[in-house]
Amino acid sequence: MPRFLQLNLLVLLWSLTGILGEYLSLEPAALVFWRTAIASGMFYFFCRLKEPHLLRISRKNLFTALIAGFLLGVHWLCFFGAIAVSNVSIGLAGFASTALFTALLEPLIEKRRPNPSHLTLAAVVVLGIALIGGAKTSVPNSMLGLSIALVGAALAAAYSILSKNLVVAAVPGPTMMAYQIPAACLTSLLAILVVPAFDFQLPQSTDWIPLLILALACTFGAYLWFARLLKHLSAYTINLAINFEPVYGFLMAAALFHEHQALTPTFYLGAVVIVIANVLHSRQPQ
Repeated sequence: MPRFLQLNLLVLLWSLTGILGEYLSLEPAALVFWRTAIASGMFYFFCRLKEPHLLRISRKNLFTALIAGFLLGVHWLCFFGAIAVSNVSIGLAGFASTALFTALLEPLIEKRRPNPSHLTLAAVVVLGIALIGGAKTSVPNSMLGLSIALVGAALAAAYSILSKNLVVAAVPGPTMMAYQIPAACLTSLLAILVVPAFDFQLPQSTDWIPLLILALACTFGAYLWFARLLKHLSAYTINLAINFEPVYGFLMAAALFHEHQALTPTFYLGAVVIVIANVLHSRQPQ
């Protein structure tokens, strides 16, 4: 299967996270904690049963993996927090700026000159975000939700770049995730302990099915796939394709929650601009 098609199937899988979050009674920090706690156990047993040496990692790479996991944890807190204060469509729209932050951060971290075409396409994404942000909707706290999502997008960009560096350093995908996901779990637990607005919650009986899908399919399975694709694709390419996540999310949110009734044509014009940026990028030599 072509890698670009694999990438978009992965993005489609990730787009379920916002939808599943709407079906959970858990507030953002507790949701992230349970999601990562279950996935952490899966990654540990996967490595332990497949090849125990996969749990070995150098001190330098361990530090990078833990920092990346911390960024991933805060990103998820922002992502589900944005959805909680606004709705799925607003949260996903802000997340679409990940490519912009990657185009700016990746050359800085890797100490190289920025790619002009990447910056141009990232600017197109900014235009889409501006249209989405400027759309007058009836969604409560839409600007607050968009702002939180933008912070989460910047963290997602940094996470992808650090993960790519681990792949370049020949760290196996399962090894990388076996340390990143527990770090994200500890981050969410710390947020529960430190932030007064967050409480520790136990899942209700109705939470377990969507929570298990979120942990096993959208985290364990999806991030193993993500690590495999990082061997062949840049963080920028992956994050630009992730901009399709809002489009998939808009369609599912409209079908399941009727969110399209609160959105305007300007909002959807911004989504179309984001799609155009992805199509243009897919036609460039990889």
